[in-house]
Amino acid sequence: RSQVYRCWIVYAKWRLRWAVVLIPSLLWLGSATSAIIDVYYVATLHTDITVPLEKTLRPYLLATYIMSLLLNITVTSR
Repeated sequence: RSQVYRCWIVYAKWRLRWAVVLIPSLLWLGSATSAIIDVYYVATLHTDITVPLEKTLRPYLLATYIMSLLLNITVTSR
């Protein structure tokens, strides 16, 4: 969230600064949503298998990691 705010401040004088923070905001929301789903599935997991090996968690774990990585690349690269 703070990275998106920094983009907003850096482009404060730019006329279309909302366009600069649109994609990072969507990536942040997607990452937060998939992380919440991860927490829910981990909390309701009734097996003795480790978390990375659980097939129901894999898509959400992967989505969380990828969106977080893309968010960091998007807001810190120029």
